[in-house]
Amino acid sequence: MPPRIATLSCVIVVTDDPLPAHVVLALSRQIGGLAHHAEIVVVADGVGADAARELTALTARVPDMTVHFLADAVERDVATLIGMDRALGDWVVVMTPTEAEVACLPALLAATEDHQLVFAAAPADGAGGGGLYGMLGRLFFAVSGRLAGVSVEWPTPRLRAYSRGAARWLANRLDGPMLMRSLAFRGAFPGRRIELPSLAGDARPDGLRASVTRAVRQLSRIGTVALRVAVWLAVAGVAAGVVALAYTVLIWLTHSGVQPGWTTLAGLLSVMMIVFSALFALLTGCILALYASIQPRARMPVVREVHSGLRRLDRSLDVTGGDFGAPADVLPVIRPGDATGAMR
Repeated sequence: MPPRIATLSCVIVVTDDPLPAHVVLALSRQIGGLAHHAEIVVVADGVGADAARELTALTARVPDMTVHFLADAVERDVATLIGMDRALGDWVVVMTPTEAEVACLPALLAATEDHQLVFAAAPADGAGGGGLYGMLGRLFFAVSGRLAGVSVEWPTPRLRAYSRGAARWLANRLDGPMLMRSLAFRGAFPGRRIELPSLAGDARPDGLRASVTRAVRQLSRIGTVALRVAVWLAVAGVAAGVVALAYTVLIWLTHSGVQPGWTTLAGLLSVMMIVFSALFALLTGCILALYASIQPRARMPVVREVHSGLRRLDRSLDVTGGDFGAPADVLPVIRPGDATGAMR
C-alpha cells in the first residue's frame, strides 16, 4: 500500500547535547516508508564547534537531511518554529527524537486524516505531575494561556504533528511559541490528542531553574500581554468605580450628617472613573484586535545551512546540481526542432 502522505518533514532541535546517530538513521528509514518524499530538518541552536562538526558528519550519512545553524542560542520553542518555517513537507512532525518517538510515528500520522494538529503523549502525561513543580506548571500555563487567549496543553507532548498550513501560520506569529502548545488556537486547524502507551517513561523533564527561566522569557514574548493586562486593569477600574458609587449612595441613604456637596462630588468622581476606565478598555481592545490582525513576522536568524548529498528520489527530480538533482545523463535531450508551439 503506497504512503498516504505525499511529503513529510521531521523537525529536530539540537543543542550541545549529542544527537544519537542510530536514532537519526532509524528515523530516516522510518519516514522513508511513511511518505513519498521525506526530509529531516535539524535546527542547531547555538551549538559549539565540536557539535557543529559532528552534525556535519552525520548529515553526510543521512539522506534528505538539512541542518540550519543559528548564530545565537534561542529558546527551544523558538528554534522549533524556525525549523517549521524551513520545512517543506505537507506535514511537519516535531520530535526530540527518541527511539520510542520514532516507533510511534506511524500511529501519529494515522491520526492526522481528519485533523490539522495531533499531539501524541503517554497516558499519564495529562496529569501534569504532582508536587510543587506540577502545581506551579499548571498555574503558569493557566495564566499565560489566558494572557495569550488560548487553551494550553500542559505538559506539552514532545511528539507533535502539524499540517503545513498550521505550521506556516504559527511560524509567522510573534506569539507562536505559546500558540504551538495549544490544540485549539484557531477553528481552521482542528486538533486532537492521542495517548500512546509506548511513550510512557520517555519524557525528559527540565529542572525547576531552567523551567522558571524559560517561563519568564516566554511571558515576555507574548506579543499581546501588555495590551491584555491593560484591558484587565481597565475592567478592574470600572468595577472599582461601581463599588465606589454604590458606597456613596449607601452613605447618602444611611447617614444624615454628611457634609453638603460630599455626595455629589464623590458620585461624580465615581462616574468619571467608570466612564474613563470603560473608554480605556474599549480603546485597548480595539488596539489588541488590530495588533492580532497585522502582527509582524517573527525574525528567523539562520546563518548557515548544511545539506545532505544523499537523496532517495534523485531520478524523480528534473534539475541537476552539485548536491542534488537527477544525473545529467538521465535527463531528456530537447533539440530546437522539438520545441512546442508555446516554446517557439
